[in-house]
Amino acid sequence: MYVNAAPFGGGEAGNQALRWLHDNGFEIGNHTFGHTNLRTASAAKAQQDIAKGDAFIREAVPGYVPTTLALPFGARPRDETLPVSGPGYEYTAALLVGSNPAPSPFSADFKAHAIPRIRSQGADGAEAAFGSTSWLDQLAASPSRRYTSDGDPNVISYPTGGKPPAERYARAAVAY
Repeated sequence: MYVNAAPFGGGEAGNQALRWLHDNGFEIGNHTFGHTNLRTASAAKAQQDIAKGDAFIREAVPGYVPTTLALPFGARPRDETLPVSGPGYEYTAALLVGSNPAPSPFSADFKAHAIPRIRSQGADGAEAAFGSTSWLDQLAASPSRRYTSDGDPNVISYPTGGKPPAERYARAAVAY
């Protein structure tokens, strides 16, 4: 669940909702405090709004440390490191606005600072081809396109019959 200022109506009710999400296994990620367009904002303004969103989440859910940022509007700043590292925040990944499924974290195509994500939405509208309804149908029709982690960070999953290149396997074993 990616949040910015006043999630779920704000106030204590919003903070309680965030704590409930956390207590029930949901990840709470930053979406910047003011839904700031990171492409057009100055680096200082972008970092300030990311840090403010991070601090807001930590205050609402004591002891919780956000690890990811969803880029407002999918807008990437010119400095690709800005969304994942700055004064007051350090993230493992930044997610784009929504387009297609993300590659495996062990794929050469995986970029932690620009992970594609699928938005949850229905089958109607101009952007329906980018939403979950369309992608779930496509993935059901093409099982070979799916990547599913077994949940064990010490195990690397890959397609049946395939073998990851040695250098990628070594990198993955260390990095993840």
